Amino acid sequence: MASHRSRISVWMGVAALAATFFAHFVQAAPADPLFSALRDSFNAQVADRRYDAAVASSRRLVAGLDSLAVESTAPSDLASGLEMLARSLRLSGKSRSEETLAIARRAEALCRNHPEIDADVRAGCFNTLGLIHFQRSESDPALALFREATEIWREERGSQDQRVATGLNNQGLVLEEIGRDVEAKEALEQAADIYRTRRDEPSYRAKLAQTTMALAKLDIKLGDYDEGLRRGESSVAVYREQFGPDDARVGSALADLGALARTTGELDRAQQLYDKAIAILVAGYGPRHPEVGRILNNLGNVHADLGNIAAARDCFERALAITEEQEGPDSPRTGVRLLNLGSIMFELGDGQLALAHLRRVESIFQSRLGPDHLYMGYASEELGHALAALEGPEAGISRIEAARAIFEAKLGSDHLAVAEIDNQLGEWATDLGKLDEAARHLDKARASVDRIFPAGHPLLLEILINQARVARLGNDAGAALTILENAAPLGQTLLGSDHPAMARLKRERGLAQHRLGRDSDALKSTLAAEEISRRNFILAASAFEESRALVLAERRLVGLDDGITYCLSSPSQAGKSEDVVALWGQIIRSRGLVQEIMARRRRDSGDRLRGAVTDLADSLRLAARDLAQLAIAGPGEMDPASYSVELDRARARWDDLDRRLGVVYRDHVSDSFLRTIDLDDVRAGMHGSEALVSYKMFRSEGRENGMVAVVLDSATAAPRLVDLGPAAVIEERVAAWLRDLAGSADSPTIGEKTYRVSGRGVAHLVWDSLGLAPDLQNVVVVPDGVLNLIDFQTLPRGEDGYLIDGATLVKLLGSERDLVKGQDSPPSRSLLVMGGADFGALPQEYPAVHPTRAGPFGALRFTALPGSRQEAETVADLWRTLEAGEVLCLTGAQASEAAFKMNAPRFDIAHLATHGFFLDRTAPQGSSTTRGVGLVGPDTASATVSHEPLNPLLLAGLAFAGANRDPIGDSPEDGILTAYEVAAMDLDRMALAVLSACRSGAGTIRDGEGIMGLRRAFATAGVPNLLMALYPVRDDVASAWTRRFYAFFLNDRGGVHEATRAASREILAERRRNHLSDHPAFWSPFVAVGPGVVGTSARVGQIDAPDPDR
Repeated sequence: MASHRSRISVWMGVAALAATFFAHFVQAAPADPLFSALRDSFNAQVADRRYDAAVASSRRLVAGLDSLAVESTAPSDLASGLEMLARSLRLSGKSRSEETLAIARRAEALCRNHPEIDADVRAGCFNTLGLIHFQRSESDPALALFREATEIWREERGSQDQRVATGLNNQGLVLEEIGRDVEAKEALEQAADIYRTRRDEPSYRAKLAQTTMALAKLDIKLGDYDEGLRRGESSVAVYREQFGPDDARVGSALADLGALARTTGELDRAQQLYDKAIAILVAGYGPRHPEVGRILNNLGNVHADLGNIAAARDCFERALAITEEQEGPDSPRTGVRLLNLGSIMFELGDGQLALAHLRRVESIFQSRLGPDHLYMGYASEELGHALAALEGPEAGISRIEAARAIFEAKLGSDHLAVAEIDNQLGEWATDLGKLDEAARHLDKARASVDRIFPAGHPLLLEILINQARVARLGNDAGAALTILENAAPLGQTLLGSDHPAMARLKRERGLAQHRLGRDSDALKSTLAAEEISRRNFILAASAFEESRALVLAERRLVGLDDGITYCLSSPSQAGKSEDVVALWGQIIRSRGLVQEIMARRRRDSGDRLRGAVTDLADSLRLAARDLAQLAIAGPGEMDPASYSVELDRARARWDDLDRRLGVVYRDHVSDSFLRTIDLDDVRAGMHGSEALVSYKMFRSEGRENGMVAVVLDSATAAPRLVDLGPAAVIEERVAAWLRDLAGSADSPTIGEKTYRVSGRGVAHLVWDSLGLAPDLQNVVVVPDGVLNLIDFQTLPRGEDGYLIDGATLVKLLGSERDLVKGQDSPPSRSLLVMGGADFGALPQEYPAVHPTRAGPFGALRFTALPGSRQEAETVADLWRTLEAGEVLCLTGAQASEAAFKMNAPRFDIAHLATHGFFLDRTAPQGSSTTRGVGLVGPDTASATVSHEPLNPLLLAGLAFAGANRDPIGDSPEDGILTAYEVAAMDLDRMALAVLSACRSGAGTIRDGEGIMGLRRAFATAGVPNLLMALYPVRDDVASAWTRRFYAFFLNDRGGVHEATRAASREILAERRRNHLSDHPAFWSPFVAVGPGVVGTSARVGQIDAPDPDR
């Protein structure tokens, strides 16, 4: 819910807006002609907003007066000069400066010590000091000084003088700031009455317009919306007439009108007004002016209301930086900016950071404004939301009820702020199953909004959706549908069809239709919700760093889970064919969205972005390297706290660059990305006797989380939905099989029966149940969840067979989108092959933990891999023999991380024979005979530094030359290439990467996004096809297998899946003939993922593959 963030920002701008204007005309000076001339010049500079010139002029004046030592002889001259200097400093944005405060206080002291000083000068000095205190959020001294100045002017000039109006206006601003709204309105009305007496004079008309805008905002705040809008419109019209359309004061007035529009639910209009206001104010005042910060804050709230949280976060961060710079870290206005930023960070999934921001806000408001101030209500409300989301609704109820009490006391019970609290209490009561209580809260909220906004308001849409939910859960789905049907036109009118709230409405409608047994209708509703959610997610995630986008992916409203449930609930238990088609279309469009966004953004080939992102992309690669090296190297001579700070800075630099790249890309998200991909697109990518199987994990209300498969038996067949059963059972059996496979690899004959039994259990659940025809030529498989970790061709069949023994070739894809993209590939004419790296000598007594590396990286140790050098040289020789094109073979010290980064972007294929690792402690890593990295136990390798969990892409990588040594001298690389660094590279030219290394396909599982590790990194960098290992791989086995693979790959002109299968089948057959173990560790060390077609320019010729047991 976004609307509760808005109210505080609307009212905070009163001071910043009005104080600048009223300071321009209230000061008086001595009658000395020379002084009068200087004053007139100064006032002209201020009127033209040449504040730096005004500072310089008044500073020279004060210096001259001080040199004449006039304090005792002409104190009025000196006081007036000091006031002018303090005023010009304040207007130039230096209210927080101690110099400004000291100068203003010196002027005040002169006035109090010399009662003979002219009354107008004294009042002017008190007024300027009051404004400085006010902008420093020191409300009590500001109010006292404004009152004193007002009384002096009233005594000297009469009650109808404009200076009296100025004093009253300033008092009104302070009173509003401290929550005394009724008194504030009285003071402002008195000021407006004075200005109306001379409204025909242009200067008075402008001042009246300013006071009218302040009153308009108070009207809105106090619930008089019609009068507030009327006053706001009239004020803007006067400003435009008086100063012209591009004057900075017009910009401020437009921003205030935008605040009014937002409060009344006119979000699009509010955004337009704020955008125009910021453009005017930046041109007039510069980008760091406090008024720009205020309006950025309010614009951020509008973006949040519209669901554009990326733009909202950007506005809040910019506003906070400006306000904190101008007013300091403990200003109430700084607290407001933090409040909004904390709210948006919570929506982005950073709950602990958001909570820290909000607790700091509460402390600022408590100490500066007191426990009963209106802003304490906002802070308490937001803290309630945060605590409820982190710990459950009950944790937030007391906070939000305290906020409600403050709002009722300050604003009255019939106010939008109170209605929002009632709506939230109703939503939480529903979560807790207290439906009667929920209904009471929601009825109260709805009645208030209906009275305040008879024509409708966005909050009303939220209330109606919550009321429908209560009705559905109370077994009155018919009533729920009626409520939602009435709410839909309101949402369409106020927010548009693509707003996130409309997705929630459609999903709730689907849930109600499902309760009524209308599952086809329910599916249509929930898939419409998913489409809205997906499109909004793409636009939002495109502007965020990957880590944040992944959090958004987990939190977003997804209709797929509901849709699967509805299809499975149909009488056929598999859904109608047309329903499955619609469901599958959304599965295709929603799978792997974050990876696709990141890949497109980092390697966009269009001319429109290439120039804009080149420097950012280069900086991003350097930031990835720096972060990876810092994470791996550990603290060294730094203490743990300092190291944590440095690590956080490096992470923040990466995130900032990644986000800046996203901001550039966001405005160019192509229509082709957002367009609907459907089943016809998938069919077009299929060939011959080929079936497609798409697995999908799903969560369900009312039943266990499960897994389904959508099966397309041929390019012309209708899709089938197959229920594979509970996800927990599948995950448990896959985990058991993987453990048995790994445990029996070193002694395969001992564990063969065990891994075959567990493997048959997996095959029964995820393969046999599909009902595929046995004579299929190909089955294209798109896995999800834990199925990303299995090599399908190694699934046991019968007593002693495997799936690979059959006629069907299994092709693994990262997503269905790989088929939609097409399978054509230009000939690959160049090969980069690296192996036999000189990792650096290992001492005989190698320590259990690296002496300088931190945490899990302390366990990294890389033994020599002699087979990998032979493998690299053999692959290069095969490439040369068939005249396939350019080949660069790097071994020994030349097989370095720097060499890979420098050369890889220009090659079509890369073959990397080395150590691989994924540091998760839960899976087998390898031994001295494998291309993996052993880990020491948790007692000896515990991290010495406490910091946020590392990105999974930092925990996966490959070893290159020098990896056992610390970086030497100014060497830019450490010999360890993390997946994090790979993901930042531009490998768009590369068609295939062969990662001949242990567990190069392992990583952290993210449902719907695949595996977070090297597999994802190379795909993000632009590589469509990958050959990788899911388990530890023996050095000799890897070398023998890859030689056989290239023999088939080059002769068959680039069929990656076909060559993978042929190499494995031939080695398996030979081992069986020789009565050797047929454990998959010996014949299927690698698995191919991707479209699979990598054209080569090799001439056709037969190459005999070497003995696989050599």
